[in-house]
Amino acid sequence: MFSGNLLDKNNTVLTSKRIVYALACESLVSLGKVAVRDGADAYIGYSREFQWIVDLTRTSSPDKDKNAAPFRKICFVLGKCLLSGLTVGESLKRTKEEYRALIRNYGNEDSYGDSPLIGLALTWNLSFLGMEGDSEAVF
Repeated sequence: MFSGNLLDKNNTVLTSKRIVYALACESLVSLGKVAVRDGADAYIGYSREFQWIVDLTRTSSPDKDKNAAPFRKICFVLGKCLLSGLTVGESLKRTKEEYRALIRNYGNEDSYGDSPLIGLALTWNLSFLGMEGDSEAVF
């Protein structure tokens, strides 16, 4: 049975010559620096906790969770940018633009009860999304 982390400071050699996007709380601060030091081309992650808002009535059907949708979208945007051949820097820039658009959208949506919390969590995540390594790296 697996009980450890998929990636930690003891196995960052696995990231050599790779671009890593980690949706792991505070991983950019230490793990990102170590991964780049050990040969990763770039490491994208969060320097503080990754925040998200869920609808507890949808835990068994997360695809129907309207609260989680913007957080899934951000991950999709970043992945799509990277996979389409954009640099890490450009992918990060476009992802931050998408964060800002979502924040504006959730800030103006009065009819949905969790919108203010979603906007706050998106703002938090945007503030702490960053990278280590080569901003010109591409897949």
